Amino acid sequence: VIQMDTTITGVLSTGTALYVSDLNKAIQFPDITIYHEASVTNLLNGITLLPASFPQRLGLLLTQKGLGYRSSSNIEYIVPNSPQSNLFMDMAVATDGSLWASTIRDFAASGFFRLHEGSWTNFMRTTYPALETDAYVQISAAPDGSIWSSSWGAGVAHLVPHADTFAVTLYNTTNSPVKGISSSGSGTGFEVMGETVTDANGVTWILNHIEQVSRAYLIARDKDGTFYTISPPASLSVGGENNWYYNYIAIDAAGTKWLGSLAGNEIIYFNDRGTLSDQSDDIWGRIDATNTSLSTKNVNGIAVDKNGAVWLATDKGVYVLDNPTAVLTKSRLFTRN
Repeated sequence: VIQMDTTITGVLSTGTALYVSDLNKAIQFPDITIYHEASVTNLLNGITLLPASFPQRLGLLLTQKGLGYRSSSNIEYIVPNSPQSNLFMDMAVATDGSLWASTIRDFAASGFFRLHEGSWTNFMRTTYPALETDAYVQISAAPDGSIWSSSWGAGVAHLVPHADTFAVTLYNTTNSPVKGISSSGSGTGFEVMGETVTDANGVTWILNHIEQVSRAYLIARDKDGTFYTISPPASLSVGGENNWYYNYIAIDAAGTKWLGSLAGNEIIYFNDRGTLSDQSDDIWGRIDATNTSLSTKNVNGIAVDKNGAVWLATDKGVYVLDNPTAVLTKSRLFTRN
């Protein structure tokens, strides 16, 4: 006796046979198993009747493998060239004109995708095991043609073009200053990353997002592969346990890094003055009532336009900082909303 799940996704009668499907199998009654899939990510959405030209008329409508049908004793798949998911959380355009997109962090996580010359490539751990997870939530394109994608739990992936494919390096607690969520803030924790951005000098700035002990707040990796860990001064009163939820980062024309948080942490700025190895001359600050008319701390994205203005996407609309270099002299920012 074959048991069905309580969620029945389809029923189909051909006149000579009756088919019933649940989320992971299709049955020809009375008790012949036509298809079974144990994966929780490749679920069976339903069944359909295929044209007579197919070796078996039953079509399987799958969440990840397109249309399936039985050929002899095997299941064959017809998969359209498309992104694995339509849940786009972030996008970037690479130097070769290709479009990259990342997805979400929950059960529907599907890695990230590339659209190049009309063709889609899906980057998932099934095809690129080095990625270790499919929960990649943010993506950015570097001036050297490489791609950075931040994960929710496995660190940050760096993809370097190589012939017709990409060399993938995953930076986490084992090979970089990235910290995971654990009682000590070290070891092989759950590495939650914020956005990455690469500046004109080839330095990639990586946000190590969410709470931890002894964390790496902001990580810089220079073009030679050397890492630097940068922390805000205590006088800024940001960071500390349960107080570093920075998701977004952008760099203005003066090299100032602007950091924003979905959780309503202070909007802060940082300028290393071009001296990564010397943090004594760094400039840190925050946006508050003393230097701007901004009325919120909740940031959903940051961008710098061609005129050098910094744009903040917030829960109170769009704010534009027209003179961001003013923070380097502790002057007031001109803010538009």
